[in-house]
Amino acid sequence: TSQLLHADRASVSLLDRQRGELWSKVAQGMETAEIRFPADRGIAGHVATTGQPVNIADAYQSPLFNPEVDQKTGYHTKSTLSVPLRDDRGETIGVISVVNSKRGAFSDADAATLTAVSSLFALALRNAVLFEEVVTRQREVTTLLEVGNALSQTLDLASLIQIIMRKATEIMDADRATLFLVDREKGELWSKLAQGVGTAEIRFPLTQGIAGHVATTGETLN
Repeated sequence: TSQLLHADRASVSLLDRQRGELWSKVAQGMETAEIRFPADRGIAGHVATTGQPVNIADAYQSPLFNPEVDQKTGYHTKSTLSVPLRDDRGETIGVISVVNSKRGAFSDADAATLTAVSSLFALALRNAVLFEEVVTRQREVTTLLEVGNALSQTLDLASLIQIIMRKATEIMDADRATLFLVDREKGELWSKLAQGVGTAEIRFPLTQGIAGHVATTGETLN
């Protein structure tokens, strides 16, 4: 896209409807970093919500421009052209933008060209997203089978708690996990925690802390 429109660079922001955000992968040295921002913010947000292309000769003079991405990447945006990415159902799945035309500013012809090729990009991206979703579901099923197999290997409560915590950590890609059980007779939460080569029991009131709130209300807390 950068080559086609004689732009310094281009970016693709995909729409995450579940979180109401646009996100993009931005190159930083040899790695890439993910940038996320509200789906109605900035030029890309305006394009995503209205479905209309935006062509701006001087970004910092536009009230639509969000300088946050420039601040995060250390880049300076001058001219910019953004069009919606629509899938085969006409649904907006993201925004493609070209930045800093090497010819000064982007023309109406540039806008028409980018709009024309955006449907090809959207189709490729849609297929990639669907494939990723399938792979993720397959990974989840495999993990669940592994968890089921691990849980069936022991009836010892302390061992079972350790297995559940280890698998929860793996599934959620977390640093660690804890599992607290409810002791209604004593009005407490308790758990077996690994210490050295053994385990120690920890107990506290059922209404205390995050775990206590979840246990007493039955609500998920993130």
